[in-house]
Amino acid sequence: MELILSYWPAFFWLSIGRIVAVGFLTAISNLPYFKSRRIYTHQEIQPAQSKREWLGIVFVPSDAIVLIALMAFGLIRFTPNPDWTVHLQTALVMILWVDLWMYFAHRMMHQSPRLWRMHRHHHLSKITQPVSSISFSFSEKFFVYSCAWLVGMAAISWVMPISFEGIVGYFSVYYFLSAGAHGNTAYYNDRIEFLQSPAIHGLHHVKPNVNYGFWTTLYDRLFDTYKSPRETQAFSTTNRPSAST
Repeated sequence: MELILSYWPAFFWLSIGRIVAVGFLTAISNLPYFKSRRIYTHQEIQPAQSKREWLGIVFVPSDAIVLIALMAFGLIRFTPNPDWTVHLQTALVMILWVDLWMYFAHRMMHQSPRLWRMHRHHHLSKITQPVSSISFSFSEKFFVYSCAWLVGMAAISWVMPISFEGIVGYFSVYYFLSAGAHGNTAYYNDRIEFLQSPAIHGLHHVKPNVNYGFWTTLYDRLFDTYKSPRETQAFSTTNRPSAST
């Protein structure tokens, strides 16, 4: 318990970091230069959508809650006095784990009617914005994200060294990249199309049966579910497929 209390600033960050990221990316996206770089539509987000999405704020602390629980019950082991290599290794292993898990979990949530009921809340947002990144049902956010990610890392911690700092570092980067991926704004020119980007994930909200990948497009390419954002001109806000297809 003393160890958990000593980490309280990190747990506080895990509880509010995503809100900070959403606020930052929202401000950036509304600058005149970036407003002119909207990807799929120049249509303004309706107030009702923003209100619904901001309600997801109540589930944001779930990452901190699950990590505290795993530490309190001794289910996750952290290497004593880790150096920077362990921090980096932890973050990279978590990226690999989450990228693998989320491709198949995300795809199943679209293909299984029962799981779709859990995920469909997120796809109420056809046109996304940074705050769309926190718009999830409780069951999806808590079980598919926080629990699955961190329980997986807890299992890994028993076979290889990981660090608390590496996990916090992972989440810190994820919060900003997730908000950006939902920003529907070309913050940069993505010519490689390997890492997740606003154009790639935005196309998933336009055509939900493609681009399930989380951090990369690796599994989408391997299992033939990748669609390049370069093809987005074929879609418009008036003829989008329904989210259940």
